[in-house]
Amino acid sequence: MKLVLASAGFATPEIIRTAANLTGKAAADINVAIINEGYAPEHGDHRWVIDELDATARGFGGQIELVNLLVLSAEAAQSGSASATSFMSSAAQTTI
Repeated sequence: MKLVLASAGFATPEIIRTAANLTGKAAADINVAIINEGYAPEHGDHRWVIDELDATARGFGGQIELVNLLVLSAEAAQSGSASATSFMSSAAQTTI
């Protein structure tokens, strides 16, 4: 499992290539687990969350798992993301 934190989501070809290089797989074969709780405390339009999820779905062909850390115990969060090839997070518009 690899961990990638990205503030710009996964819409750029450069980030998709980097994920493919990190995993040694084609983007079409990469499974992604997304932690996206950064939007939870923010008020207003969350359209950007939908846009980023759509960009991720278009950029990667494997399974996409949404991991909600706000409701999971640490054990459940760890076991739930074990199936992902690459662990992607656009949480809180973090850093890359």
